[in-house]
Amino acid sequence: MSSMPNRATMSSVAATAVLLLGAFLWTGCDRSPSGSVAAESSVGVTLGVSSPVGEIGAPIEVTAVAWNRTQTPVFYFDGCSFIDGVIFELFGADGTQIYISNPPALGMLCPELRQALGEGDQLVAKFTFQGTFYTSQGSAYEAPSGTYTIRVRFVWSTDLTGYPAYESMAESSFRWKATSD
Repeated sequence: MSSMPNRATMSSVAATAVLLLGAFLWTGCDRSPSGSVAAESSVGVTLGVSSPVGEIGAPIEVTAVAWNRTQTPVFYFDGCSFIDGVIFELFGADGTQIYISNPPALGMLCPELRQALGEGDQLVAKFTFQGTFYTSQGSAYEAPSGTYTIRVRFVWSTDLTGYPAYESMAESSFRWKATSD
C-alpha cells in the first residue's frame, strides 16, 4: 500500500503554507520598520514666506523648518541638490517647475551625505527669491510677473541606509512683480 497523502492532508499543508507565506510578507520585506507609522506623523516640514508679494529690491525670504518629534534620530540627505537638508522647488501658475538655481553649475560638485536629525531637533533652511530664473542650459533671466508656488521637500528615513525613504512636503504661494510692470 502506498503512503500517498490524502486530499485532506494536502489541503491542510497548503493552508499552512499560505499562512506561513502571509506571516513572512507581513513581517518581512514588504513592511516598514517597526515604529515607522508613528514616525511618519512625527516628522515633518513647515514653510513660511516673508511676504505675499515680492519685487526687485524686496525679495521673498522663504524659511523651511523640518522637525523630528520621534524618540529616535531620522536620517536625511544633504549636499549639492539640497539647501541645508531640504529641496526647494518653484512652480509657475501653469504648474511648470522653474529653475531657481543654475542647473549646469550644480553638476556633481559634492556628494550627497546622510545626516542625522536627532530626537526633538529641527533643521532650518532658508532660500531668498530675488526674481531670477534659469534655463536648463544655465542662462539667467528675469522672472515675469505672476503667482508662484514654492514647495519644500524633506526626504528622510528611519534607517541610515536611507530605506525606506519618506517625504514630508509643504507649499505656499506668493505674487512677484517684475520691473517691467
